[in-house]
Amino acid sequence: MKSQFRTLLMILPSEAPPYYEWNNWKQVFPVLTELVLTADKKPAMELIQSSNNKAFKNPRSLLWNEKNMEKWTHGSPLTSCIGNQIDFFAMDIWAPSYTKFLESKKAPLLLIQLCKRSFLRDSTANSRQLFMIAAQKKFIEQHETLYKSTVSQIMSLMRPCVSVVVDSPWVYKKTEFNRRTLENPLQFFRSDWDYSPKTAREIFDLDGAQYTLIEFGTQ
Repeated sequence: MKSQFRTLLMILPSEAPPYYEWNNWKQVFPVLTELVLTADKKPAMELIQSSNNKAFKNPRSLLWNEKNMEKWTHGSPLTSCIGNQIDFFAMDIWAPSYTKFLESKKAPLLLIQLCKRSFLRDSTANSRQLFMIAAQKKFIEQHETLYKSTVSQIMSLMRPCVSVVVDSPWVYKKTEFNRRTLENPLQFFRSDWDYSPKTAREIFDLDGAQYTLIEFGTQ
């Protein structure tokens, strides 16, 4: 049976601070830590960044700890010398880790992503970032108070202009085990997206998925 997920997609307004920068991310990770470590004792982060318009993956997963967060966030004590040479694209938190997922072929209990991309058509209301929390429903049921508290704190901190909840099975394709970041959640908000010509790379099965718009409008 496919694992059932509840995915919270948060579109952050253009005026939101860049959460891939250290001074902003260090407000986020303490909020997430208890939930992430409850899902797995050794969760790991996967990174995609770019340089000279060429995307590259971090060669190794980074364990969830403050020192490793300084390694990927921009403007941290460890990366302040880099300047604008590297551009952030996406960071995924896998619990259990992506490596364990490849070995076991079992969906993680928790998957979180911060993604930087402009994808809304109206430039006056454009978003620069998307934040996603996807958790197995059984995990949410077992840790309901912690999950709700974490989501509430994150939403209060990030103040999204649009938030959507999607209930869907996990269907990560076997041919796509080499992928290290999510893309398709962004496609929910593209009116010109046509499912038919896309390759089979969805992480979640959107056929019959249930969508709930839970918030709209800049706060």
